[in-house]
Amino acid sequence: HRNVLVVVVDCLRADHVSGLGHDRATTPTLDGLDAGAFSNAKAASTWTFPSVSSLLSGRYPHQHGARFDSDPRNLSAEQFPQRMRHDVATVPDLLGAAGYDTGMLTAIPMAEKAVGDRFEDVSVRYTPATERVAAAREWIADRDRWFCYLHLGDPHVPLDIPDDHRKTFDVPEID
Repeated sequence: HRNVLVVVVDCLRADHVSGLGHDRATTPTLDGLDAGAFSNAKAASTWTFPSVSSLLSGRYPHQHGARFDSDPRNLSAEQFPQRMRHDVATVPDLLGAAGYDTGMLTAIPMAEKAVGDRFEDVSVRYTPATERVAAAREWIADRDRWFCYLHLGDPHVPLDIPDDHRKTFDVPEID
């Protein structure tokens, strides 16, 4: 068996990754991984919620159902998007059924809101990549067969979240 690590850096453009041709060393840690990179990958949506669902299901938002039926600018607890349909298989569903431990470690709460229910273990902390990577390494260290989805959010910083949205969506304060 092979273990699987998926690293997503929210809002990082491919043309700003040094390993994909950017002229500055912007991503030395990513560049040093012995891994596949998908320079021609495109997000299935303009925002995290349906994009993560697409990434983990291999389907477009209109096929998996994780999307708004109304205007997405009206995001609120009452106007929250639908989660992906349960009959749509995801990578953590399939690998979990095959005996893998599945974990999601994310700095982006909306990623967890979209697909967190598909993982055995979930950790959401809006903290820098160094903390999220350390947490992922700790989670991986205790396991033999694993699928780890690591979603980093440093390009979002500084993110100015209105207090009423912070409370509504349970977004923690960061330093």
